[in-house]
Amino acid sequence: MQFQIHSLIIWPKNAEKSPRVLNFAPGRVNVISGKSNTGKSALIKIVDYVLASRDCRIPTIGPIRSYSSWFGLLVITDEGRILLARREAGAAKSTDDYMVMESVPADLSLVSLVPAKNTNRQYVKKLLQRLARLPNLDQDFFETGSGYKGQPSFGDLKAFLFQPQSIVASDTTLFYKTDEESHEGKLKEIFPFALGAITGEILVLRHRYLDAQKRAAILLRKIHALEEHLREAISDVRPKYLLGVQLGLLPVLTWESAL
Repeated sequence: MQFQIHSLIIWPKNAEKSPRVLNFAPGRVNVISGKSNTGKSALIKIVDYVLASRDCRIPTIGPIRSYSSWFGLLVITDEGRILLARREAGAAKSTDDYMVMESVPADLSLVSLVPAKNTNRQYVKKLLQRLARLPNLDQDFFETGSGYKGQPSFGDLKAFLFQPQSIVASDTTLFYKTDEESHEGKLKEIFPFALGAITGEILVLRHRYLDAQKRAAILLRKIHALEEHLREAISDVRPKYLLGVQLGLLPVLTWESAL
């Protein structure tokens, strides 16, 4: 899987001003430095928001959201250059308004581009799912209702991408959101896939195997319960049958005749 950020774009609310474009060098480690309170940490929140996060965590205090109308990422993938742009959420927690452009030409001018909604967050989530080559598990195998050990998503993989200062400084937490028990369990499930140690097909087969084990355990408990009921029934009928034989009311049954 190839997924590299080529450019981060912030479109202003004032149409007379040009968008701010931050370009990255693909295939290299990019270091962003600067004074405190200049927006460095907000860049991670912008990336997270454009990559279909549920809520907008871009700081509301400061000029970024006050003067911005859209946030965008130009990414390099196995399927070519793709532009993802999401509208600023305003007073809401988030918005589903997206503009997506696939097969973006290299000579496209990001500065002159004006965003306009052409899709929604659900489409972007499916697009990211496809780009990440994630298996299409369409059910929660463990019927938890929370997605735990269910369908892996691109959002789960983002836990390996973002390492905020609170995580780096923590001596008890290694990855983003692993302080939440449910999310920690799911990350354990997909960690081999994220490392490339197993394929999506093996991940699906593992889920099916665990599901089969769970169903087999349920059936085995039912069998044991039926066997116990059968033993109780035999213990209750045997004395009555022997009494009937003694009184000449019932024949003596052999194994062959009972069959």
